Amino acid sequence: MQLKQQKIKLINLELNLIQIKQLDQEYSDMNQKMFSICNDMQTSYISSYQLGLLQDIQIKMADNRKQLFSLFFNIL
Repeated sequence: MQLKQQKIKLINLELNLIQIKQLDQEYSDMNQKMFSICNDMQTSYISSYQLGLLQDIQIKMADNRKQLFSLFFNIL
């Protein structure tokens, strides 16, 4: 019974690690988009659409960080 519980815990940890990798990739992609928009701001006119995108990206990044911390502490 204890071995079965350990296997389940290991599977859950592996799933958490997969989720962390996915969230990390999403975070990286959003970070690239944000820097791209910020570079556009320095070189040319930025549209209200781009400002909206920037705000959406920042909100998603904050949510992403919360999920990462939650998963990380579940592993510990």
